[in-house]
Amino acid sequence: MDVLDISCYWYNKTIMNKFKTSYRIPSLILLCLASFFLMAAEPIPEVEIIEVRDFEQLTKQAEQERKIIMLEVAAEYCSFCRKLEEEIIEPMLRSGDYDADVFIRMIDIEDFSKIKDFNGNAITAAKFASNLGVYVTPTLIFLNGQNQEVSERIVGVNSLDYFGGLVDNAIEHGLATIR
Repeated sequence: MDVLDISCYWYNKTIMNKFKTSYRIPSLILLCLASFFLMAAEPIPEVEIIEVRDFEQLTKQAEQERKIIMLEVAAEYCSFCRKLEEEIIEPMLRSGDYDADVFIRMIDIEDFSKIKDFNGNAITAAKFASNLGVYVTPTLIFLNGQNQEVSERIVGVNSLDYFGGLVDNAIEHGLATIR
């Protein structure tokens, strides 16, 4: 054995054994407390993003209540849509902070049942999205009660790091436009 082997052996036998025994009990207590608090925490309430079936009625309501419409154009197969919903849109709905100013809604372009467009005509969600010039999911569109875009649309998701700020800025700009 050379000096390095002896020093490593001594370190493992003395220091590591003391470390293992002196921190084993407190670590176990800390782990038990953490799991207790995790079990005691209330579950996150479920929220659902309302799927629009009648844009004619929704825009009239937005006009009357002086709100904007934040419309998510999504698809069932779109993993980025699910991530956007879980990380941004559902927390917005849970907070209630946007209820007074924004109708948060969505359409699924894979849903082939008919919806009413702005004029009350029955069309598919895919056709409606196409009429709006949406070809990428997810896309967020910010509309007023007269079917006009009041903020720059947000197309796709590169990173969610600053996405909440982009959405808030678009909402603020849209509200400033209609008020």
